[in-house]
Amino acid sequence: MKESDIERIICTYAESKGFVQFKLGAMYNAGIPDRLFLFKGNAFFIEFKTQSGKVSKLQQNIINSIINNNISVYIVNSVDMGKQLIDNYFNEASKT
Repeated sequence: MKESDIERIICTYAESKGFVQFKLGAMYNAGIPDRLFLFKGNAFFIEFKTQSGKVSKLQQNIINSIINNNISVYIVNSVDMGKQLIDNYFNEASKT
């Protein structure tokens, strides 16, 4: 499955659960994760990859900077992994 297919499916799934998401363009910020997700006071980034895809050194440096500022970044390389991540945030927010 292509990276764009995984991204499209997960974004559609997240929106169906009430998440807001933004596509982040690398035009001005090379290395930034693909998407920012917002849900009930939670913010996190997802970098989408294929099963064989690898994070570049620049991407890893940006990811480390984001994590060092206490914001979560996830590398998602399958539809199942992405849906589980969305479900975890959804279920956790539903407890409050």
